[in-house]
Amino acid sequence: MQINKIKKIAFCACSDNYNENNILILKNIFKEYGIEVLDFEETNSYEAKASILNNYFNLDLDLIIDVSGGDSAEKVVAYLDFELIAKSKSIYMGYSDNTVIISALSKFSNKKSILFNINNILKNKDICNTFFNDFEKLFYPDKFNIVGGNIRCLIKFLKKYNYDFKNKKIILESYKASLVDLNLYLEYLKNNTNISFSNKIIVGNFYKIKDRAAIIQVFKNYFKDLEIESYNYVGHINDSKAVLIGNFIDKNEVLP
Repeated sequence: MQINKIKKIAFCACSDNYNENNILILKNIFKEYGIEVLDFEETNSYEAKASILNNYFNLDLDLIIDVSGGDSAEKVVAYLDFELIAKSKSIYMGYSDNTVIISALSKFSNKKSILFNINNILKNKDICNTFFNDFEKLFYPDKFNIVGGNIRCLIKFLKKYNYDFKNKKIILESYKASLVDLNLYLEYLKNNTNISFSNKIIVGNFYKIKDRAAIIQVFKNYFKDLEIESYNYVGHINDSKAVLIGNFIDKNEVLP
């Protein structure tokens, strides 16, 4: 995706928390780059949130950007029209709690999405410049067969819906998790999913844990036979990279 080819976008909020003033600033920034931005639709109803998102996919907008975070996005999933979404050209962008939405789109609609916090362009001038002028440079370099996002929110999704991790690379990050939390999360993943030797785990930023070596060791303790990559540049940090999630190809497919 190239930002200079984007003509029309919308902001949405599938989770609880967002800053209305930030939305106005973001809208003006995008308009300065010649991009049409639909009016933000505010609601506290999960069914209405889903209806708004369904409609944006139906309009074939170039980019649907979720500005929210929190702890309720999973309540929107049941109302999404995944058949409609599968036919849309629109790309959804979100982060944190919206890992649930991103995971649902990949599972039920085979849709690729972008894991990224758009609010970072307000906090980091370099990120803003890269976003609008060299978008591809903003991404984690591998763009195929990646799933995951926020580890807590991914597990929320997994407790409701099965997910096939075979041959997929799993990126995991967290804002609040402690080492104790991380052990509990990884124990759940080890015992309740089909994560196996066919997988690679990409360890993103765990914001509250300052001992990076300890984080990596915990992952190695639970997944001894997997390739584990330390990539501390994705997560709840102002200069986070974006990640393309759900762009699935068969590992034997020859790319053009």
